[in-house]
Amino acid sequence: SNSRGCGDGDAERPPSLVFLVSACGMATFDDLQAELEVGKKTYDHIWQKDVMEKAEAVTDWTSFTIDWFAEPMPLESRDGLAFGREVRQMVCDTCYRDDVPELPASAPEKEDILVFADEGGVCQRIISKVPEARLGTVKMVTKPARLLAADDFQSVLGKKPWDLIIFGSSLDAPRSSSVADVIAHQKAVTKACFLLMQTACLKDGCCRRMAVLANDIFSEEEETHRTAGLAATTHGTMFGLCNTARMELEFPVMLIDIEFPDCPETVPHVVSELFRSPTFGVNTVRQRYPYPLRAGVRSSRPTGRFVARQKATHEYQKAGVKFIIPEEGVIAISGGNGALGLVMGLWLLETAEKEQVASGGGHKARIC
Repeated sequence: SNSRGCGDGDAERPPSLVFLVSACGMATFDDLQAELEVGKKTYDHIWQKDVMEKAEAVTDWTSFTIDWFAEPMPLESRDGLAFGREVRQMVCDTCYRDDVPELPASAPEKEDILVFADEGGVCQRIISKVPEARLGTVKMVTKPARLLAADDFQSVLGKKPWDLIIFGSSLDAPRSSSVADVIAHQKAVTKACFLLMQTACLKDGCCRRMAVLANDIFSEEEETHRTAGLAATTHGTMFGLCNTARMELEFPVMLIDIEFPDCPETVPHVVSELFRSPTFGVNTVRQRYPYPLRAGVRSSRPTGRFVARQKATHEYQKAGVKFIIPEEGVIAISGGNGALGLVMGLWLLETAEKEQVASGGGHKARIC
């Protein structure tokens, strides 16, 4: 899709109110049962009206792609009730109720946090912004990913259970954009993350949830790639690794891609993402700069919080955009152990040959 890295030009698509209510827990809505009953009847009506017809229609196409959609969320409050208040407001709005009963005050639970910190200090700044009422024990592992071994993970994960484990080594960039530096750093960080997940899998009950932090790995901005070079692709492996981990581990795993990790305005939003329990691990999240204006200048880039969702490819195929094989540069194809890379490579070769014939020899893609 031509999303320009986070739903550019696409309307905000808030999550289903049914999901939000269930995510908060029904106890949050004990005093709004009448309003929820109205919503339930509406949901049942919509389901019976056309959902089954739409489900039947997908039998003709089963191919999906990933795209980004704006999904704004409130900054979490010190008492941890901001999300619940927001959903209660939405429930009342759907029933045209003006007054929203206040949630009873409650002290948030302290959480024990284990952090495998980046070398740039981003993780330390994130933890420093967490309200003290939310923090229990905090263990900060500052050893670089290249020096972490299986014993390091076994020692810290075996001592006590952790409410939250943050893997921040994937925020660090390689020494340069040379192929050797990128591969060496990618290998070290990916291996460290794998060992962490492997240890967490073997030590049952040692972790309640896990967050992996990355720096702008989903960016499609030309400016970003010209500045960072090949190094920008280093931690793209975290997306596939986290997707696999969600299938294997018994606790939620969340990938948070941060556009500007060093930006003070972004940190509170990352903190909220880590401690907003109802939405943790539901989607891969991309946290872009949170406001349209930065340093008094309006940005042309999308801003705010975006989530990755699967979309049927037939909606994108309608555009009919033709792919032109470039005459210079390199097309790199990476993947796992399946045949998709081989299929894509053969398609590129066939397409290049057709374009060369159609142009009468004018278009000459260099095929290696």
